[in-house]
Amino acid sequence: MQIKFALLSLLSATGVFAQDDNILEARNDKDKGMEKTNGAMFRIMPVGGAAIWGEGSSKGNAFRRKLREMIVEKGNPVNMVGSRKNGDFTDKDNEGWPDLFIDEIRDKAMRNESVPRFLPNIFLVNAGTKDAVKDKDIDKAGERYERLIKDLLDKSKDSIVIASTLIHHRNGDIDNRINKMNDQFKKVVEKLRKDKKKVLMVDMAGSDGPETKKEADNYSNDEHLNDKGYDKMASLWFKGLEQAAKEGWIKKPQWSLHCNGPKKQSPWDMPFFRQFPFSSPWFQNNNNNNNKDTCNAQDAKKITEQVKKINDQVKKDLINERPKWANDVEKKIIDELKKTISDLKNQIKDELKKELKCKDS
Repeated sequence: MQIKFALLSLLSATGVFAQDDNILEARNDKDKGMEKTNGAMFRIMPVGGAAIWGEGSSKGNAFRRKLREMIVEKGNPVNMVGSRKNGDFTDKDNEGWPDLFIDEIRDKAMRNESVPRFLPNIFLVNAGTKDAVKDKDIDKAGERYERLIKDLLDKSKDSIVIASTLIHHRNGDIDNRINKMNDQFKKVVEKLRKDKKKVLMVDMAGSDGPETKKEADNYSNDEHLNDKGYDKMASLWFKGLEQAAKEGWIKKPQWSLHCNGPKKQSPWDMPFFRQFPFSSPWFQNNNNNNNKDTCNAQDAKKITEQVKKINDQVKKDLINERPKWANDVEKKIIDELKKTISDLKNQIKDELKKELKCKDS
């Protein structure tokens, strides 16, 4: 009985059946989100360097928190994904790598714990500042940028890329190199669009982008933006997403174990302890919080109903001493727990006997 009580307490204390925060703040059910999206989940992976990570922003949020709020307000649920975290809000996952070259950022994104793991349906790309600062083979920056975008699209089918030019730099020589790279980036996007790739360009160095002049107060130093500058980036990213939505590009993201949980919805297909939050991808995400999107509000409702059934069934099985679906490993664990409790009882009995003998004497 102690085992049953302990496990039932564990279910309650650890909040196994809590809903995903991202889904809860999704939207008004009457609002279908951006045009032609039908309220689809925006599983976004921001990819790039310092501007993605948030260098210069007061709390490390970069443009990501502001952009997320804008999308949710419009009516689409959002799940930011990536192997890194930065910022003071819950959904702070990203693939931002300050001080890395374009090719290095590409290598990081292609790792198993990144793009192949989360399979985003939207990429936001801003990469190349270090290439400009270090004057790395500027004439071939476009080729490196193209490889990055192609690989992102290839690793996550039916995804789209909102590419961007680099923001201006206050150092004149570096800014000249940035301008050359931006021209190449624009040509890359034009080429990819002609090849029917779902890629859009957002011009962060245009008239609507962050301004380098000090009176504009958009930069924290010569290279990185402050919160005001990042808010401008957020607005431009949002316009890019709206354009992609109008073109009918944004679809429900594909299934991902780390975002949706197991394909088989029945919990009884999983070993016993995967029903609990410390191991199940359904209720946790391998040290990457908030990567558990369920893609839309209807799916969220279905899972909420199903989780209630799981809760009731788990409690019922636990009360019956041993779940029928438990395998040999689980049986061994339970038996060991019983043995431990039995040993403790025997120790207590021995101590009581000793105490009674002392009193008798």
